Amino acid sequence: MYCLLSVGFFFIECKPGLFLAENTFFKPGENPILSADSSFQFVDPITNNTVLWQKADVFNPAAIVKDHQVYILYRCEDNPDAHLGGRTSRLGLARSDDGIHFTKHPVPVLFPDDDLYKKYEYPGGCEDPRLTQTEDGLYVLAYTAWNQDIARLSIAFSADLIHWDKKDRLCQSLPGQMAEYLEQVRVYDHQNEGRSSSTDQNQWKILDVLGRTIDQSRLV
Repeated sequence: MYCLLSVGFFFIECKPGLFLAENTFFKPGENPILSADSSFQFVDPITNNTVLWQKADVFNPAAIVKDHQVYILYRCEDNPDAHLGGRTSRLGLARSDDGIHFTKHPVPVLFPDDDLYKKYEYPGGCEDPRLTQTEDGLYVLAYTAWNQDIARLSIAFSADLIHWDKKDRLCQSLPGQMAEYLEQVRVYDHQNEGRSSSTDQNQWKILDVLGRTIDQSRLV
């Protein structure tokens, strides 16, 4: 059995129920397991133009196990000629039987749309997913909404990892030094932290956003 970390794609060889020691990590020779691919097309609902939505970059994933398969939500950028921060990001989905060889969903599953959240997500996009699951099976996604002006922490819910229901921002905006914490989010499952996605602590600071319970009635 392999247990997958969502950033860097280190693997741990383990048995169910055993504590995982740090020295059991190793990098599989198949890295990188996901790469940019200009063959994937998507009709942008805002511009109605066909875009190569993962042509530039594929990075910053979040992983979870569903139906005995590993699923990854990953950030994709479209235009390699645009400056850093000037591209549009969308979240793709891939699944795997072994955590190494993945099949990509053909279109992004979370992206800027012509909806209530357009002013927060466009043109920068939906970035840096952090993923967990509630006890009743609901998937909870925290991500960065980036309009190329202010980065905002946002949240969405899904029953199948494909169709997402966006909710209002968890934070309106954080001034000054606090803004840096919006860029990456780690979501904790308060009863089973092992479900939580991981993040590269050498590169990013962690913002814990969900606490012990999720009250959807307070999110609009």
